[in-house]
Amino acid sequence: MTRPWRLVTDRLKSLRLFRPKPYHSTQASVKRVRDTIVKRYGTGRGDILQYNNEVFFNKLLAESGICPMILDNCDRERKIVFQYCGEPLSVDNAPNTWKEQLSRILDVLEGQQVYHNDCHLNNFLVHGDKIYIIDFAWSSLVRPGFPALNTLNRSKLAEATSITEAISAYPPSPHFRHDHNTPPQ
Repeated sequence: MTRPWRLVTDRLKSLRLFRPKPYHSTQASVKRVRDTIVKRYGTGRGDILQYNNEVFFNKLLAESGICPMILDNCDRERKIVFQYCGEPLSVDNAPNTWKEQLSRILDVLEGQQVYHNDCHLNNFLVHGDKIYIIDFAWSSLVRPGFPALNTLNRSKLAEATSITEAISAYPPSPHFRHDHNTPPQ
């Protein structure tokens, strides 16, 4: 039996009068303040889930040194203060050890059973000669049957001759329903 609210929703969709909010329509604001980065999320359901993921995965990976350290966070305001970790990775600022550093990032993510799910060039930053991976809002833990995308591919990384070739093979992933992707409590 079809529920009455379902019939109304389906009818409104067919008339294009109703469009459910996609989970990935949210955008966090990011600002540099002195030697820190302040990232704020909105109040929508998707924002809250992304904020929780960002905090959970950055804290999980904090000791590894592959991501920026969280200096402070406020759940009520959905605000995270990170250490400053540089500019987006490019051909001009890539350290000589970029291949080894990306391989180490992959080792850590695999070791912690983390899928990044949004792995592209702008989510790698360089500060000094160190590469960091950022933006864990869409990340997930590896679970059987979970529709996640791997972060990097070892064979592509090994064959790559430039940083853009290594990471351009990993465009931003299509976002999927985020309600199956909440961090463990």
